[in-house]
Amino acid sequence: MPRKRKKKRINRKFAIKMKLSEASFTPVVVFLQIVMEFRTPVDLPLQKLALTPRNRVLLLGSCFSDEIGRRLAAEMDEGCVLINPFGTLYNPTSILQALRALQTNRLPEGHLFKGRDGRWRSWAFGGKWAADTQAECEAKTRKALQQAVAFWQQADTVFITFGTNHVYHLKADGRSVANCHKELSSAFEERLLSVEDVVKAWQTFFRALPSATPRRFVFTLSPYRYIKYGLHTDKLSKATLLLAIDRLCSPANDAAPTAAPCFYFPAYEIVNDELRDYRFYAPDMQHPSEQTADYIWERLKDWSFAPADFDRMRQNLKAYKAALHRPQTK
Repeated sequence: MPRKRKKKRINRKFAIKMKLSEASFTPVVVFLQIVMEFRTPVDLPLQKLALTPRNRVLLLGSCFSDEIGRRLAAEMDEGCVLINPFGTLYNPTSILQALRALQTNRLPEGHLFKGRDGRWRSWAFGGKWAADTQAECEAKTRKALQQAVAFWQQADTVFITFGTNHVYHLKADGRSVANCHKELSSAFEERLLSVEDVVKAWQTFFRALPSATPRRFVFTLSPYRYIKYGLHTDKLSKATLLLAIDRLCSPANDAAPTAAPCFYFPAYEIVNDELRDYRFYAPDMQHPSEQTADYIWERLKDWSFAPADFDRMRQNLKAYKAALHRPQTK
């Protein structure tokens, strides 16, 4: 008779422990996503500008205002943006002179002159308004002023871009000039604006504005590097302008405008502290590149407009680009 195989007795408690022990040694693969930040993002003002594509925006100042203005004009409603109606203006004094002309509808006396090349120009305008005769130059500048005044009277937002605190004055009569027009350097005296110079002049202008004027002023500092003055001198110039803007825009300071709200958009800091690389400059190593201007525009757009407006702005941009390729008809 065959012998019965004995059943192997297993300690159940031990088996459970073994299974737990084996499970504890099961290899587990964990994916860790490490995000390395190689830049320092610049914080934008907490209070947003609250623009819409239908607002009317005037831009005055350095060539950086041309770059941002061109992008604003492409995405806002047609006719809602006016860029540097007096030409490129580099310093606070020249910009303020332009604003006073808009406010009073009057250009400074004796602003026309005959240049070394025989053409007539204006100390209040750039070279675009030069003409062969005094009458023609006067007509061109008067027309430009009238168009700018008409826009100014409806503008609700004004972008001001300071470039440098270097101001040039005619030795003959002491007037400040918006453009030297390649005249002899011996005809000018160069002066440096202090923080107090800028604050007092702009404070006076702001307080003279009608209290009912529904305008907002947005200050920016141009990231353009004025290498001709030397890098150290350029840094001192930028620091002077930053301090002046800070005082003008600080609500706790008596220099802040009383007739219009004031903002500061940190374009200068975005280039120097966030992007912070020569890759983001044009080949001349002075102007920001097109890519940089595009990036700053996107940051400005996010701060200035509500996301609900972006679709309309995309449609405006599409129409703007289509118009560039449309044949011009006389």
